[in-house]
Amino acid sequence: MTAEVWIPLLSGFVGALVGGASSVLVVLIQAGRDRRRHLQELAMQMAVKEWENHAAIVLKRGGALGPMSYYLAEAFKTMKMIEARDGNLSPADHIQAAVESRLTLQALVAADPNRPSWADEKKPS
Repeated sequence: MTAEVWIPLLSGFVGALVGGASSVLVVLIQAGRDRRRHLQELAMQMAVKEWENHAAIVLKRGGALGPMSYYLAEAFKTMKMIEARDGNLSPADHIQAAVESRLTLQALVAADPNRPSWADEKKPS
């Protein structure tokens, strides 16, 4: 008679643990996805704002403006770096980001040799 009481009781307890654990796991996964989505939205806003600022400078002083894809790639790289280091970026991290940014721009220029270099174009006379 003891087994008749304990087996259903233990089954119910194990079922409740499994159900509760799966709920917690789903909440943790969703929180991670929400955080990544928020960082992607911030990167998009950062890229658009930076592109708009550079466009205003180009209109005022002359020069050339890189494609939006360049600004998006740089913003997403920056956000990934911030996320990987929990927001604690060192001066060396900023230098590394600048070097990578320059390499990306050089690759874009090399990919389209008929377009003038976006970084090196001079102010109109």
